[in-house]
Amino acid sequence: MKSRAERKAVLMQAAEKRIEELLEWAETTERPNLEQIETVVLRLREQVGQEMAQAVLAGEERQRPVPEPSCATCGRTMRYKGRKRRR
Repeated sequence: MKSRAERKAVLMQAAEKRIEELLEWAETTERPNLEQIETVVLRLREQVGQEMAQAVLAGEERQRPVPEPSCATCGRTMRYKGRKRRR
């Protein structure tokens, strides 16, 4: 289980990698038009977003699931019994 600082470091490293990709692309592309810039930026934004979501989800794995509801009358754990038919 990673600490907040460790997860932040991983996210920052991923963001820096994408920034480097953008800067490299900008340096090697001669006179890019707005459509080309938008395409590259949107692709990189999507990748960063996916990496951020994965980092958050990885942190969620260590949390316990929501407990099952208890019966207000007897206090025992309730269970799903399926849907009832209408009469």
